[in-house]
Amino acid sequence: MSKHTYELRIDAKISGRDLFALYASFKIEDESDNYRLRLGSHSGTLKEKSDNYGLSYHNGHPFSTHDRDNESDSRNCAEKYHGAWWYKGCYHSNPNGKWAVNTESGMKWYTGTSSVYLSTTEMKIRRI
Repeated sequence: MSKHTYELRIDAKISGRDLFALYASFKIEDESDNYRLRLGSHSGTLKEKSDNYGLSYHNGHPFSTHDRDNESDSRNCAEKYHGAWWYKGCYHSNPNGKWAVNTESGMKWYTGTSSVYLSTTEMKIRRI
């Protein structure tokens, strides 16, 4: 990404309810740093109890795919959970997971008090 400042909004539908997470700043490092995720503060109705939940849990971690495991441990979470993502010791958010309701590899978001299954997600990036 360029040197501009961006924000990230994730829109999700959970049990028919429309929710969102907004990150005040959003950056993905270049290929030489394995597309490492950089996030600012979180707000919105798609909750995170603290920085240890939701997408914030993955802040500072590189992107992994089934054929390019960039995780710090020996598991390949992208392969195990059928999605490409910034996995940190697997996940507290997995909106790129397999579209399957109520399965371990499904699209999920951990709020800090419970895991919720996502029926749809959209990620939107805006220059600010």
